Amino acid sequence: MPLYDLVCKNCGNTKEVFLKLDEPEPTCEKCQTKMTKAMSAPAFVLKGKNWYSDGYGLHDSKKKKGENKNA
Repeated sequence: MPLYDLVCKNCGNTKEVFLKLDEPEPTCEKCQTKMTKAMSAPAFVLKGKNWYSDGYGLHDSKKKKGENKNA
């Protein structure tokens, strides 16, 4: 189940909740209005060599461009 940050637009109350995809958003404990999902940073970090910041995925395209120029 994904972890969501929920925010109440009425009173500003926030909380983190595990929700199923088909489960409706809960109501706020303070004011009893429906809470909405908020945007938050992802919970994972890509570490190590050969990821995007190191040019991951560009190696094949450079080889193909070089082959096309020589042909």
